[in-house]
Amino acid sequence: MATPPRGLPHHQINQSTWKLHEDLRIHVLEQITEIEGLRQHAENSRKAIQLLETRLQEETAKHSSLDELSAKVKVLEAENESLRNFMKESSSKETEARKELSEKHAREQAELIDKLEKSQGRVISTIAKNKALEAEAEAIDKLIFRKHFSASLLRPPCMFSLTELNLFLSQQALALSGKKIQT
Repeated sequence: MATPPRGLPHHQINQSTWKLHEDLRIHVLEQITEIEGLRQHAENSRKAIQLLETRLQEETAKHSSLDELSAKVKVLEAENESLRNFMKESSSKETEARKELSEKHAREQAELIDKLEKSQGRVISTIAKNKALEAEAEAIDKLIFRKHFSASLLRPPCMFSLTELNLFLSQQALALSGKKIQT
């Protein structure tokens, strides 16, 4: 134990010690309070940091979902552009195909019209030839009929040759059948 300083009574030494002890106790309580405040502040800071970390994770999750959505939007935009290009190509191909079909149809129609005109020309030519042949046949019939008629007046029926008689009878049959058909 330390000896009290000289000149101070014992009583004063005890009182000074008590006062120092009390001051030390107050100082310790203040330090404890300050430490408790710092501890509480540290705890609050830890909770605030934890809250901030949670919010950061949520924001990061939102941000990554925004990144994902942004990536999906870019993919959809690319698909949309691809579909537009496909539609343009399809439309141009379809237009080209229609044009080709229209041109082909026009060529085929022109060919058919040409064939029809040629066919009509042949029909008209055939009809004209037929009329000419009919006129010639009629002229021949008239000549033969007159010849036979005039010859029959001059000769008796037994004087005809078999060929002449056959020709005469076939002409008469044709003439009669033509009259029957017309009536």
